[in-house]
Amino acid sequence: MKKIIFCLMLFGLLLPGCRKHKHHEPVREVAIFFSTKQITGSLLKSTASEEENVISRVVMWGVDDKNNVVHTFPVRENPPLNGWLLSIPKNIILLYAIANPSSALEAANPSNVSDLTALTGDFTNAPASPLLMGGKANVNGYNVNIELVRSVAKIEVTGENGFEVQSVTVKNTPAKGFVFAQPTLTVPSSERVNYPENSNTILYVAENSKQNPTTLIVKGAYAGTTYDVNVSFIMNGTLVDVVRNTCYSIGVGPNGQDQNITFTIREWDDVDIDKHYFDE
Repeated sequence: MKKIIFCLMLFGLLLPGCRKHKHHEPVREVAIFFSTKQITGSLLKSTASEEENVISRVVMWGVDDKNNVVHTFPVRENPPLNGWLLSIPKNIILLYAIANPSSALEAANPSNVSDLTALTGDFTNAPASPLLMGGKANVNGYNVNIELVRSVAKIEVTGENGFEVQSVTVKNTPAKGFVFAQPTLTVPSSERVNYPENSNTILYVAENSKQNPTTLIVKGAYAGTTYDVNVSFIMNGTLVDVVRNTCYSIGVGPNGQDQNITFTIREWDDVDIDKHYFDE
């Protein structure tokens, strides 16, 4: 009888351990690499600047075949360019990553892919390097490259034909933007903000729809006269969306002998898309 009781007790002790082992997912070592997506629309077909490529911190989540977040990885500081080995549970088939996250994004606790794609960045203040980026990649081997996409658009303002740009003011830009690109351009509900006038001619803004467009005020001087030029994002006579990871090159300069001011938005191939004239 004692032997029977002892065997039952031993079985009871072993059984919980068996259950735990049953639900424990084996891991595999995977080499993780990051790359940054080239900015489209650059006037000179140039690659992103060093500041625009900075990846100072990364937080990642692992997703299973049911689109559930099953693992949150610790924040990685200054991930090496040549990659690093990471232990990943074998039930993870997809990795989501956010580079240069805010403390709020680092503390996020998404349950599934829907929660991940709903994460937003705060752009109440003008974005600056290191820029917020998001990316994802399938885990179907032992080397995973996650291409990170900047969550903001880039604006380059230049003076042309003797017009000297003194400052640029961003008007009516969303205070929030989705970290990860949506299937179609979507602007999360948030207030609209204006950024302070500043002397920078390279600026970054959240994505925005042409339905409630972002605008600029470019202040500058030409032939001893100061001009304030109102700039809208117009191509072929039509307002266009401001899209993430896209560069909008805007030239401001005099138009002929009457010294009106014109601006152009150019695509990457340096073709003039549209012109607007401002009588002063």
